[in-house]
Amino acid sequence: MDQAHGAFNKYYTEADTLLARLPIAQKFQEKTGVSKVYGASGIAGVGLLLVFLNIGASLLVNLTGFGYAAYASMEAIETPGKEDDAQWLTYWVVFGLFNVLEYFTGFLLYWFP
Repeated sequence: MDQAHGAFNKYYTEADTLLARLPIAQKFQEKTGVSKVYGASGIAGVGLLLVFLNIGASLLVNLTGFGYAAYASMEAIETPGKEDDAQWLTYWVVFGLFNVLEYFTGFLLYWFP
């Protein structure tokens, strides 16, 4: 039991350190009094539950795939290096390709049982 408690504390501390960099997580903790790690875990848990129960899963997955990528792309544009720009440009090309393929395969597979 002590080993599990030690592992929990280790991961909790790591998550708290990572979330400390996000101003929105700090603001969440100040306003609600709930730990930012528990808040992030709850949001992630609800998101996973919605995906597994297929309640708005397509919308949630597409918003996540678009939202985070848009944020990371804007951050990459602001850096002086070109490697991260190329990485996110590749992401958007592949993302667009998969969305177009998904649309047409959904239309074609509709006719087959």
